[in-house]
Amino acid sequence: MLATHPDIQERLFDEIVNVFPEKDFEMQYEHTQQLPYLDMVINETLRLAPSIPAIGRQVVHDTQ
Repeated sequence: MLATHPDIQERLFDEIVNVFPEKDFEMQYEHTQQLPYLDMVINETLRLAPSIPAIGRQVVHDTQ
């Protein structure tokens, strides 16, 4: 999804670089609270392409 939206990818990259300026870092839970745009991107991606495929039901017998 990010490859098809380079403007979003750039904004997300900027957010991550601001929270983690060093290349070698250890991520903690507190860091995730500082990445609201990442949370929005993940939620929107899961909305558009859910990880669980939708399986529709099929009727076995005709009903009246």
